[in-house]
Amino acid sequence: MKRFAVILLTVAGVTVPAGAAFAAWTVSNLNGRGTGAATAVPAISAAATATPSAVGSSKVRVAFIPVSLSNKALGSHTGGGYKVKRYATETGGTAIGTATACSTSPCDVADVPDGTWYFDVTPVLHDWRGTSTSRARVTVATAPIVTIGSFTADTGKGNTKFAVSGTASPGAGDVKIYFCTSQTCTSANAVRDSEGGRAIVGANGTWTYTSGNLGSGTFWVTAEQTNAAGATGSATSSNSVTR
Repeated sequence: MKRFAVILLTVAGVTVPAGAAFAAWTVSNLNGRGTGAATAVPAISAAATATPSAVGSSKVRVAFIPVSLSNKALGSHTGGGYKVKRYATETGGTAIGTATACSTSPCDVADVPDGTWYFDVTPVLHDWRGTSTSRARVTVATAPIVTIGSFTADTGKGNTKFAVSGTASPGAGDVKIYFCTSQTCTSANAVRDSEGGRAIVGANGTWTYTSGNLGSGTFWVTAEQTNAAGATGSATSSNSVTR
């Protein structure tokens, strides 16, 4: 399962600074002579909020309410849109890497390493930059990859044990094993396992586990691994085993 970290970001009012000379130009060509007219650009209204969230391996999605210019979405103007930047700190420092450009919400930022990062959003129009949002924090944690390769009844006679093996991410902690009476494993249908339901992952990423006596019935098995960042990967057997 993937865990989602959601942080709310408030965007400051975005306006053309007082006294700033900012104009849009239209140019026509009459008899080889260029003529131009300057049109003042109205203030850009403020976006309400933006929400950065971790959406899986190495990606952060930043959703926000787009701002408008002359009753038209900023991103629909030529040269208009948004820049999303990533920082290592809540204040100070410089943006990491190249800002991600997008024309509207949401904006996906790719290749974000595991860790805690801060994001802001800046409206842009050609070379003009509006007021950036305050930075908001989000934690990116790539979930471990867990597989179940084999799930069988234990070969010992006179018992109701089960044997299961698979792979997981080395260094991401032990694998927790749950035997359930349904393929959708929940606390309500999980069966108590006297062996503790925990498998150690080897340096090569493999693990094996043999349960205690679970009694008669039909069972599925689910394996989960949670790393230090709190991201959890899981797998459930495609087959059931009946004792």
